[in-house]
Amino acid sequence: MMKLLEMPLKPKAALTFILLLVSWILLQMGYNVVHQLNDVPTTPSFRQLVLAVILDIVTNHAIMERLYNGFIVYIFIVVFYHSVVQLVLHNKLQRYIRDRLDAKLSASWNQRYQQTQMEIIVIKESAFVAMSYGLLRPKILISTAVFNQFQDEEIEAILLHELYHCKAYHPLQMILLTIVSKGLAFVPVIKELTHYYAIWTEVLADRYAISCMNTEVPIGKVLLSLIKRNTNSTVGAGTHFANEAVNYRIKQIIDPSGDIRISMTNRKTLIISFVVLIAMSLLLIGRCLN
Repeated sequence: MMKLLEMPLKPKAALTFILLLVSWILLQMGYNVVHQLNDVPTTPSFRQLVLAVILDIVTNHAIMERLYNGFIVYIFIVVFYHSVVQLVLHNKLQRYIRDRLDAKLSASWNQRYQQTQMEIIVIKESAFVAMSYGLLRPKILISTAVFNQFQDEEIEAILLHELYHCKAYHPLQMILLTIVSKGLAFVPVIKELTHYYAIWTEVLADRYAISCMNTEVPIGKVLLSLIKRNTNSTVGAGTHFANEAVNYRIKQIIDPSGDIRISMTNRKTLIISFVVLIAMSLLLIGRCLN
């Protein structure tokens, strides 16, 4: 198998900008928390400490500072909620796999693709399922419907697509980016850049499959078939591929050498994010000067 393709500059820059932006916001909020804890008198019990912190946050600060505290509380609640949701979904998926596991086919396909050093799990399912999942040890999940609907070359293209996601740790990246973008919803540019990066992961996964097979025909057949099935409202078909990224993926197949132009964000989102970040930074500077 080929080495992972190098990520183009634009999605790499988008990911880097997200990381820098999130780090800066968390740094400011961390300073805010430390500053407020220093204002709270020490108490003999944890319960009294918590009550003292809440009282200090509610009564001892200006309106803008309370708004800032509201952002922090909002982030904590949203991140905690979506982390729990992800855990529940993970457990649900594990039960789903356990109930439908086809051990014989799984062993057969793992033997066939043992050089990839990536676990392939086959489930007995009449709907199309092809996805990568897992955080530190990602795996490929594929349904028996895939083997019934497609030829060997097309199946290989699907597996190579998902293999790229696994090797690049895209499941882990997208879960973390999604949780962060929801927690920092008041800075909407993060959500836009996360969406932009997600589209590129799909485009690059297709590009990897094309490079390994030296042809774009198999992955193109899979995409067209799933789009057709999804258009005809076939239950479960094409759910993994039926997203905005499919337009760019089809364009890449039609014109492999062409430039793919994906919109990162828009002016309104940038203005809102800029205003929020400036307000947060001014508050931080004001505290530093006090």
